[in-house]
Amino acid sequence: MANNSKTHDGTSITFPCDFPIKVVSLASVDLEDLVTQAVHKYSPQMEHIPLTKNSSKHGKYQAITVMIKAINQEQLDNIYKEITANPLVIMVL
Repeated sequence: MANNSKTHDGTSITFPCDFPIKVVSLASVDLEDLVTQAVHKYSPQMEHIPLTKNSSKHGKYQAITVMIKAINQEQLDNIYKEITANPLVIMVL
């Protein structure tokens, strides 16, 4: 059964849904491990987490995008909080 939830910016998301999370950090962070651990913690049903990795032109920054199966807003909020707790993470979209 699908449910709707309003996000912090007022838009509506129908759960469950595929939801991309993009994380940007300094290149010195083990970003893949950080992101996959947070996703597994709050999405234990996901055995494989599809992700793409990119580095900035000069290698100072890195970005990872993961696609998760979001089941509710609380799950998304928890993943965002877990990832942004690392001070070297610049942003999570």
